[in-house]
Amino acid sequence: MKTSLTSDSMKPIEDRLQKANAEFAHRYPGESGRRQPVHTVYGGAHLFKSDTAPRMGGMARQALAEYGADFSVFSRALNLPGADSLPCLSSEIEKLTNRLE
Repeated sequence: MKTSLTSDSMKPIEDRLQKANAEFAHRYPGESGRRQPVHTVYGGAHLFKSDTAPRMGGMARQALAEYGADFSVFSRALNLPGADSLPCLSSEIEKLTNRLE
């Protein structure tokens, strides 16, 4: 198939686009990947009510109480650095808690 643009004629355009894309990526690098939200809520404005935030906060506290009983469990669940060196037994967790307090 015959094209009207040759590789040679496209080279200056590609060079300019490459430079512009590199400048854009430098100026707007995007998310670092280091920290991300715990969760994101999707829903239209028609679903939002005056008590949405307090209700979701209550559900978050309930989930934390149920699945993050103490700092050791919570740290392991989030795979935080050093979590593997924390005690697992409740008696050891209590000793460490008392020492830290």
